[in-house]
Amino acid sequence: MLASAMPKSISIDLLKKELKNSAFSLGDMVRFIRLAMIYRKQYLGKNSIFIHNPKCAGQSIGKALYGKSLGHSPPGIIRACIGFDEYKKHKKIVFVRCPVERLISAYNFSLTGGTSVVKQDRFRRVPKKYLGDFETFCYNRLFKQSPKSLDYLLRDQSNWILSNNKQIIVNSILDISQLNVCMAKEFGINTPITQINKSIQKQSKEKTFACQPCSRYQDVL
Repeated sequence: MLASAMPKSISIDLLKKELKNSAFSLGDMVRFIRLAMIYRKQYLGKNSIFIHNPKCAGQSIGKALYGKSLGHSPPGIIRACIGFDEYKKHKKIVFVRCPVERLISAYNFSLTGGTSVVKQDRFRRVPKKYLGDFETFCYNRLFKQSPKSLDYLLRDQSNWILSNNKQIIVNSILDISQLNVCMAKEFGINTPITQINKSIQKQSKEKTFACQPCSRYQDVL
């Protein structure tokens, strides 16, 4: 019944494998599949597919490429929803970021409940008692949670690079600090990208170590 309702290019077998071996919660997977299905035409309408790794300027990149963000669907889900052959034809691109800077950004996103562009789902919000400072957030909340219970914004970046069987299924892994250079090279977009969903650093302490996070927080990598 499910297969008969799907476009022929969609791989039901790949979807089943992604669901079976997923590191995400079922709710997240349903969300990812729904978004990938909704935006199939946008993915197929470009020579390159942009994989939106959370907290890596994806809202801004998505707007520049597609006119809007297409959500955070991992590459395995996109591959299943547009079809293996179509996925293979396209160049797949993902931006990555210093993992601690990215985690600090996710922390600030949780601290403020989102940004002026995107609000955090109230069911995903971290209890306020764990948001007093970044270290409390990491050691008393983040590291004690089972992976599937984490908001996907806090999940490892490898989830937007690897398939369910841990194979790299993107072509280009790019450094977000070189965003404008990469956008010109990969997509021919020479206009500087304005970040429209940047998390606000509310606490001065966050501003201090956000500049050189990897030297101070090597133990959380």
